[in-house]
Amino acid sequence: MPAFRRKSRFSRIILVATLVTATALTLSAQSSTKASNPIDQVLRAAVNEKKIPGVVAMVAVADKVTYQGAFGKRDTTENIEMTADSIFRIASMTKPITSVAVMQLVESGRVKLDEPAATYFPELAHVQVFDGFDASTGKAKLRPPEALLTVRQLLTHTSGFAYEFFDPELQRYVATGAVPSARQGDDGFLKAPLMFDPGTRWEYGISTDWLGKLVEKVSGQTREASACCSASSAPGGWQHRGAATAPFKTSAILQRWRRTLFDRKRLHEVCAHAAGRRKCRQQADPEI
Repeated sequence: MPAFRRKSRFSRIILVATLVTATALTLSAQSSTKASNPIDQVLRAAVNEKKIPGVVAMVAVADKVTYQGAFGKRDTTENIEMTADSIFRIASMTKPITSVAVMQLVESGRVKLDEPAATYFPELAHVQVFDGFDASTGKAKLRPPEALLTVRQLLTHTSGFAYEFFDPELQRYVATGAVPSARQGDDGFLKAPLMFDPGTRWEYGISTDWLGKLVEKVSGQTREASACCSASSAPGGWQHRGAATAPFKTSAILQRWRRTLFDRKRLHEVCAHAAGRRKCRQQADPEI
């Protein structure tokens, strides 16, 4: 089920990106203020037809921005318009940003792709591979990996690391209390075992979390600062980034939406500020 939703969401994103890019190439530097701008028409239609609650789009060529537009609502509960400076939760899109930062270190000769990751993190020399549960005791069985995992394998999600919410066996392992849940948001889950020998198959997981720590260790910068180097130098820049948002910017954060698999209704978050914290709950919206 989760894979279906991810593919559906990814397809919609690619569709919008393709439409925007294709139209932009025909427009060149045409002003986005013109009422007949085709990009505006595509995005406004998507909002009006309630395919999406809101959207921000930007097109850049070479060293300049040729298009920028915002449509729909940032917050449908409070009826707040979407703006170009709205803050999006980019979730796993932090992964390619982190990977770019790693590749910049590779390019400068400070990191080697096929070197064991344990070169940078000695603790990874002792990471174990999960080998099922003992039928008689119910305890997890762990063994040494057949080979040390490499930086390249971390980049390609072939390291053996996984996510509990996509891997039932790892979810069961976490339920035993052997390692904290990844949902806690701290580094405790980095102590999770590999779910297969490095290089033997692909699985989406915490490999990029290790890469983020690699960037910090080798560059001497935080992950946010390293992301700045690879992202803010691009056309349009990147003003606000990080796992947490400064209190004065929380009003710019979008509500989160997701389309359910069966009833096709969207769910959105209703958020309120209390004691300096942003608290949210999900509810269905029958109108969109």
